[in-house]
Amino acid sequence: MADELHILFNTGAYPPARCGGGPIKSVSALAKKLVQRGCRVTVAAINCDGDEVLDVPIARPVRRDGVDVLYFDTARCWWQGLPLNALQKASVFRMTDNWHQWIWQCGGEFDVINSQLGFLASNPQASLVAKSSSSLYFYHQRGNLDPRRFGRRAWLKKLFITLCEQKILKRADALIALSQREADVYRSLRPNARIAHIPNGVDVEAWRVPAEPSGSLKQDLQRLAAGPMVVWLNRYDSRKGPDIFIDSIHRARQEGILVNGLMAGPDATGMLPQIQARIHTLGLGDFLIARSGLEGADLRAVLHASSIYALPTSGEGFSMGLLEAMAAGSFVVTTPEANFPELELHHAGLVVDCSAESFKNAYSHILSKPHFAEATRNNARALVGEQFNWDAVVDRYLALVRELRALRAMKLICDR
Repeated sequence: MADELHILFNTGAYPPARCGGGPIKSVSALAKKLVQRGCRVTVAAINCDGDEVLDVPIARPVRRDGVDVLYFDTARCWWQGLPLNALQKASVFRMTDNWHQWIWQCGGEFDVINSQLGFLASNPQASLVAKSSSSLYFYHQRGNLDPRRFGRRAWLKKLFITLCEQKILKRADALIALSQREADVYRSLRPNARIAHIPNGVDVEAWRVPAEPSGSLKQDLQRLAAGPMVVWLNRYDSRKGPDIFIDSIHRARQEGILVNGLMAGPDATGMLPQIQARIHTLGLGDFLIARSGLEGADLRAVLHASSIYALPTSGEGFSMGLLEAMAAGSFVVTTPEANFPELELHHAGLVVDCSAESFKNAYSHILSKPHFAEATRNNARALVGEQFNWDAVVDRYLALVRELRALRAMKLICDR
């Protein structure tokens, strides 16, 4: 069946963009793995990386890892020009004519149209095209509909869900949840929906292979090698808890837990200079380094050099970073808001309160009990290998397509 499928991923940012964090990684990885299974995958994305415009052709396919990627222009919505701060700063946009012309001209050729992110301006048209043709329509929210992540403009997101997103959910043949938390959010919005639990995955074998750091990173790791290293590898975003991480390292060292720390990630919000200044003010300059994002071999090198991977998050979809750290053998510590109960169920990491004190205590516990730490790391490697490798994820995705196509065919037979 796979080699007969043509799948459209309707998404936001896509490589070479980096500022979108986990969704860029997970969507591009899933597209690549489906191509390897014999599917034809087309991706429709925006031509932006944060506030920067990508140097890519517009509305013409670019081949990336066997995937046909089309990038489209966007524009500001008319109401963003109104004298209301919340509206002016809303990170939304509208799709320009090249998108609308393309999706209505080509949309009928897809077996599956999959909106890969909530709150996209392209989702309404993608869902309508699917419903007007024979395409199945899938919807990923990737944490965007979770009220715990709404922040200061919660009222605006709730209004948008009521006016727009709920109509799209009703058109979906399946709502895809990365976690049980996402499934619960879907049920609160559409109680009778078909919900499929298909998590993110990780290329387990690739992340198990150590790597050599390059350039300045090699020097940074040499500086931090005097003690156990705790790493924070995320987008610089307040929801990811960078301040909590810094405070946890500060408290640990004050209490004689001589850990060192490394922070790295894309900085679309311009937060990095403030982070670096705070590190300097706390006198942590010799023990904690904050730098821009890492990729490929450099990221693997950091994870293999680390003792602990910390994610003090206040809200996630489903963290790719956690899966990568587990596969690489770093001990993961996170919060309930990471929506990863399997960590505790399989004794594969620690889940603690989202506070500097809790994370500091976790470091102490892990480092003082080496046998416990090694057993936990082994459990984590086994867990990602069995349940979160990309082969298992793609199996679930294709099984869902197969089931829904069979149900649709049966309905057509019954209707006759």
